[in-house]
Amino acid sequence: MTLSWTIGVPAGTALALIAVRYRHRICRSRLLKRILGPPLEAIAVVGQIVASPWRHGLAAFTGMAVYWAGEVFVLWVCLAAFERHTPSVEAVVVGYATGYALTRRTLPLAGAGAVEALLPFALTWVGYGLPAAVLAVFAYRVFNLWLPLGPAAAALYALQQRTPEGRGPLAPDAEVGGNDGDLLAAKHASSGRDADG
Repeated sequence: MTLSWTIGVPAGTALALIAVRYRHRICRSRLLKRILGPPLEAIAVVGQIVASPWRHGLAAFTGMAVYWAGEVFVLWVCLAAFERHTPSVEAVVVGYATGYALTRRTLPLAGAGAVEALLPFALTWVGYGLPAAVLAVFAYRVFNLWLPLGPAAAALYALQQRTPEGRGPLAPDAEVGGNDGDLLAAKHASSGRDADG
């Protein structure tokens, strides 16, 4: 471990926990509420889920564990391709977790580009050379981001073309995944008025 990791991660964790505890005081101004409010609330919700996992569903934890294990495995394989020796699983897990703690989705544009910029440095903090780390992270992003984009775009297009069973085409102002009950009630009321008039 390097000094930057040993000091930075615990200090950052402590600051984040203090900020979550006092988030209502910190976010009194509109600007801070807009910038810091969503990430602090998200951390608070994760804390609630961790505090009572049975209430919030063991399936969610299982799904997250499988997802993150797959992510770390892909990074480990990519690092193995560019290192002269088999990487330490523990070091890859710590480097991955550190890199992602720095780059999670609260950044502008959902953190796009931040992973590629910061994860190689996190891997150097746990003992890997920067050239191998940069190449490994590039390959990792190809497999975990760019390759899945094609099927994801096709699936999104197919979902947008599909209407819910038993209903006509979606209204132009309908929200995907939202509650359109009020919209449907308004449509029925207006069609009733049209029939009366």
